[in-house]
Amino acid sequence: MTKLCILNVVGLTQKLLRHAPNLAAMGNHRPWTSPVPAVTCTSQATMLTGLAPRDHGVVGNGWLYRDTQEIRFWQQARTLVEGDVFYDRYETAKMFWWFNQSTTAEYGATPKPHYGCDGSKVFDILDWS
Repeated sequence: MTKLCILNVVGLTQKLLRHAPNLAAMGNHRPWTSPVPAVTCTSQATMLTGLAPRDHGVVGNGWLYRDTQEIRFWQQARTLVEGDVFYDRYETAKMFWWFNQSTTAEYGATPKPHYGCDGSKVFDILDWS
């Protein structure tokens, strides 16, 4: 079976990778050109699908819900990403990526903060196997 490990490390350049020789020696690596806008949700949806933002539909970190005129940030539902994701064809552990809610990955963990009505934010994690 072919093994694949994708590490999403924001800001890791070829120059910085030289300072992590054990990581660099793990296999083939190549730089990735981020989409525009180069924000978390858009970039991760592009990595997961191989599609441009206009095709997978994630064009920012927030969504405007026209019916309530609310902008909701950091939505986690897999259903927000249009198109097939590469991990549907593999046994996958999808750790700390966005769009993990209702994912088909067999194993996972994702940050899931809770927002209080008073504006507070409490960090939490959803996980499954």
